[in-house]
Amino acid sequence: MGGTTFYDHDLAYAGIASRDEGTSQERSAVMKYRVLIVDDDPEIARGLEAHLAEEGLETLCVEEGDSVIPTLREAKKKGRPIDLILLDIGLQGSESGFDLCPKIREHAPSTLVFFLTGHTSSEDQVSGLRLKADDYITKPCEGKVVAVKVKEAISRRRIHPDVPCGDLRSGPFFYDKAREQVRYFEKVLVLTPLEHRILTVLISRAGRPQKRDDLIDECWVEMPDGKDTSNHDQRRNVDVQIKKIRAKLKEIREDPNPKDVIQTHTELGYSLNDEL
Repeated sequence: MGGTTFYDHDLAYAGIASRDEGTSQERSAVMKYRVLIVDDDPEIARGLEAHLAEEGLETLCVEEGDSVIPTLREAKKKGRPIDLILLDIGLQGSESGFDLCPKIREHAPSTLVFFLTGHTSSEDQVSGLRLKADDYITKPCEGKVVAVKVKEAISRRRIHPDVPCGDLRSGPFFYDKAREQVRYFEKVLVLTPLEHRILTVLISRAGRPQKRDDLIDECWVEMPDGKDTSNHDQRRNVDVQIKKIRAKLKEIREDPNPKDVIQTHTELGYSLNDEL
């Protein structure tokens, strides 16, 4: 590709000031979140920018790996450091996303890194996790889901800066990303992949009701045999999965009541009790 393309999109141009949801204080806090998109596909970068802007985040974009470290340095120098990097693994040029990740960790250890890739092999995912990536997102991806994940991850890091990258903690729950385990009162929960996804979403947003439809969008994936589970009584299946998770919580500990741990919101969905 030609020279590096660099964009700095201020929130004033994203129309965030006109949004009326949340308090002005909350909007002010979100406006400080900055995301660096490193992808040599302009169409993908623009799509991600649009969804991130809808969530109230500032974005910068570079197309080449050589520009990443200078961009981080310049942002820090200006007192506006990057909170999270969406890093494409398959960058054109001398350095891949895998090559860049250790350098990012060296120059900006507190900056979160989400890998973007069109490769779905387990080997690539393992390589990414070993490099301490905070998440691994395969393309094509749902931009809105990515944007929400990004905002939640930055928010958690701001609130719990001492918690290792990718880990989650809420009351008696602890999600160990490196081991892909959820512990409840220090005991490991044996969960199916679907139960695992649902519970980690609830842990990451403890205290906030999650709609059944949103859980379906984020947690249901196409199965290896090509059968899309989301086509089969979706909302009812959410209820079934929650019931199974509660049963597993009860096996570990009956008090507190699992129905008080994962709370039901009639006609809406579920939330994890953040007051335990």
